[in-house]
Amino acid sequence: MSDASHRRCRRDTRAQGASAISRHAIPELSPAPCGRALGRGSKPSRTSTCAKPSIGVHFRQTISATLRRTPPKRRGRISTCVLAPPVWRCSRDQSASLRHAAQGTLAGEHKVLHPDRMEQRLYSVTHGDGRVQAWSSVRLPFEPKGWLRDYRSELQGALRATRATATSVLYAEYAAPDAAFADLENVLLYNVGSGCYSHLARRGIICRRMPSGDHLHHVTYASIESTDVIAPTGPVLAAARLVDTPSGGTPAHWWAAFRQHLHVPGRAPYVGVFGVRAEVGLAWRRTLAPSVKALLDGLVSALHVHDGSEHDHVTTALSEVGDGELLWALLNDPAIAIFGQRRLVRPHGPKIAWNPADERCGYIEVVRGTKDDPVTVTIVAL
Repeated sequence: MSDASHRRCRRDTRAQGASAISRHAIPELSPAPCGRALGRGSKPSRTSTCAKPSIGVHFRQTISATLRRTPPKRRGRISTCVLAPPVWRCSRDQSASLRHAAQGTLAGEHKVLHPDRMEQRLYSVTHGDGRVQAWSSVRLPFEPKGWLRDYRSELQGALRATRATATSVLYAEYAAPDAAFADLENVLLYNVGSGCYSHLARRGIICRRMPSGDHLHHVTYASIESTDVIAPTGPVLAAARLVDTPSGGTPAHWWAAFRQHLHVPGRAPYVGVFGVRAEVGLAWRRTLAPSVKALLDGLVSALHVHDGSEHDHVTTALSEVGDGELLWALLNDPAIAIFGQRRLVRPHGPKIAWNPADERCGYIEVVRGTKDDPVTVTIVAL
């Protein structure tokens, strides 16, 4: 080959390579010289009829191999772009509004910014003169989270700061915005925690449910004299007098005690709202505040009949209270079940959990009296 032909061949080869590089800047979309698409990490086909890959193919293969060998930390820009959240841009007025909302929340104003950018308070707690008043947009649940936990904490602090007299009782009222069933003793007592109000309940506890005048859940706690409360005087549904305090403080112990001593005048089924009035006498030797829930669960359960499920598990659990088979028979006896049949107990680990219709209870009164008997109870229709 002459020198001129040799120079012309090298010039054509360089032009061909430059053209391939410019056409194949993105390796994934690069066509192979034989018409086959080459992706990242792809290799030319073994059956290709091309004698030798072009310069552009060499370039693409080199880039693909380099990417495969690059450690992850050197490719951080790619992963960051994929994982990073989008950046939202807002106007100066919107930024000021967001900062103001954040400052209000941190300052304890308990507000949230709704999608329409309208601020709404979530709860409020005030106390003074032997009274605590609070409201929230959601009913206080058991084991609350988020702002509901802050609400409970402030409510507990206000109750601890409230003082009682030597003869006063704790009066608690729940005003609900709807007629949905809710356990009165849970909303007012159990979900709050007895440790913050036990000093207010040494002489007794009275709870009442009322309708709310708005869409919020209101609760009120006050240290007052029991004679200042107007008790319900509806028809008597059931009554009992215990001459001995149960050996244990669980709902099962209270159920076994009440089930054998309850007197039901009419024994007609009752599906309405009811109230409970209980007087603990001189023989009572327990702290009142933490005993109310178990006493109420056992009492209401005694007016139900079980559906017969989980015989073996329930019988074993009831054996810790007394004769398991005898108590099982009482559990499934409909003689005084004016509140109807339901799955009254269910397995809860090795023990049992009780499920009475205490959400229909609209009034609870447990006060200290002068009688000798430990407990005297009356259930009335509301």
